[in-house]
Amino acid sequence: HDRIGDEGTKHVCDLLLHDSKVKELHLTENDIGDEGAVTVAQLLSVNRTLREVDLFGNDIGDEGAIALASALHNNHVLSSLNLGANQISDRGVAALGEALAKNTSVNVVGLSKNRIGGLGLKTLAVHARSNKAATVFWLDGNPLGDEGAFAIADLIASGSCHAKVFGLSTCDIGVNGCAAIARAIAQGKSRVCEIWLTSNVANHATCEAFGEALRNGAELVNLHLAHCGIDEAGVRSIAEALPVTSTLTTLDISGNPIGDEGAQILANALESNRSITVLGMSSCGISTAGALVLTEAVLHNDKIADVYLGMASGVATHVAARLELLLQANRGEHTLSKSAIMNMGDDILSLGVDDAMERIGQVAAA
Repeated sequence: HDRIGDEGTKHVCDLLLHDSKVKELHLTENDIGDEGAVTVAQLLSVNRTLREVDLFGNDIGDEGAIALASALHNNHVLSSLNLGANQISDRGVAALGEALAKNTSVNVVGLSKNRIGGLGLKTLAVHARSNKAATVFWLDGNPLGDEGAFAIADLIASGSCHAKVFGLSTCDIGVNGCAAIARAIAQGKSRVCEIWLTSNVANHATCEAFGEALRNGAELVNLHLAHCGIDEAGVRSIAEALPVTSTLTTLDISGNPIGDEGAQILANALESNRSITVLGMSSCGISTAGALVLTEAVLHNDKIADVYLGMASGVATHVAARLELLLQANRGEHTLSKSAIMNMGDDILSLGVDDAMERIGQVAAA
């Protein structure tokens, strides 16, 4: 990060005007403002080799976004544009949305941590219906609110949306907005395989709708609902769908107050599920009792590769170590059998995973 600013950006773009080899331009955190963005836009208007432009963490506002949008009308080579952590608001994103309606190449759109509100997102969503190229939208950290969530839900439900990934963490979305998105995915027209709703406010209705989506054969692969205020009743609604889904591999419910009861609900569901590989459950109020039932689930399920309970989970060291050794067995990281792990003494496991494995190695060598 050399902080080249607008002037330095001009020099870089001048060098690239006639370069036919450079495929990626990364200018993150370089104090680039609207003037520099205009220079990049001018380059994109004539350059036909750049596939990726990353302008994350600069000071680009609406004027810069409008200039870049204008370039996208004629550029059908660029596949990824990252404008995250800038100063773009509704006016700028409206211009970008209009450009995307006509652009046929950009498939990754990065707009996280800007100033985009519900009105701007509505405009973007309307234009996105005409776009068949864009499959990834990173919108995390914008004050979208329920208005923006409803626009996303309408886009998904329309059946004309080709997007597969939506990053919507920390977007001030409430219970109604989260539920609307979940219901839209459940309708069956969705292509969404990954959705991030972390640090918004979900409720039982949201979990019910996601459960319905999984039962209806939704293509969901990664579902992120961390820090959404979900309780054990909400977890139950999702867990009831796990035995029938064959697509969901990652479920992150960290930071939700599900406790040991929620752990038991998930453990029971995992006995009949063979798709989940990653389970995020840190800061969920799970104690040693909850970790024990999850250990049983991992013992009988060879597909689970990671269960994240967090460093300060309050789980006894020997129980956490046994769970981790079972997960390592699933990942093929050692040759210990699961029965051998279950028969290991609590005193050895209380040393922690690394020391326990070292002690076992010493015994085997002797």
